[in-house]
Amino acid sequence: MATGGVFAARRMAGWRRRLAGELVVASVLTVAVSLPWKPESQIEPAANESDAAAQPTVYGPFGRRELGEATAAAYTALPPDERANAVVIGDSYWQASSLDTVRRKYGLPAVYSPSRGFGYFGTPPETATTVLWVGGDGVEPRKWCTDVTAAGRADARLGIPGVTRDITLWRCDHPHESWSHEWPNMRHLG
Repeated sequence: MATGGVFAARRMAGWRRRLAGELVVASVLTVAVSLPWKPESQIEPAANESDAAAQPTVYGPFGRRELGEATAAAYTALPPDERANAVVIGDSYWQASSLDTVRRKYGLPAVYSPSRGFGYFGTPPETATTVLWVGGDGVEPRKWCTDVTAAGRADARLGIPGVTRDITLWRCDHPHESWSHEWPNMRHLG
């Protein structure tokens, strides 16, 4: 058995090297084929969210800056006393995660979202009386807040439709109930 084990280990060493080499070549080719090699000016905007999702390496990089800048503009437009008690809620997981990664750069408050797993990262504090709700058609924030008005727009020509392209930012004031009471009802996996 020991002799057979030594023989098998020696034969597999060559096999593993060859397989590793093939995997490296395949990985390099996959990256080369999937990267957008066209200049930004030659890329056509995605027709819809499904088309953009089918090409994440093409459309995924676009829109984060525009979304962060528009949210920061809406946030800084709030009066200082309201800004102190404001939070950002992304209508989708994608918007919330995008804003969360750039929030320090743009001076944004904590970011929350009831969408998918992001809803389990935390509940807005009870002191949050003003919300900048990023995205959606305004129906969702109206379920949870008394006053809802448009507060800005975010748009990136090559952004993902409904995520970073043609987005409305909603200002929501006076939550109907405490966040700790409402948040479990707000969370969804869609």
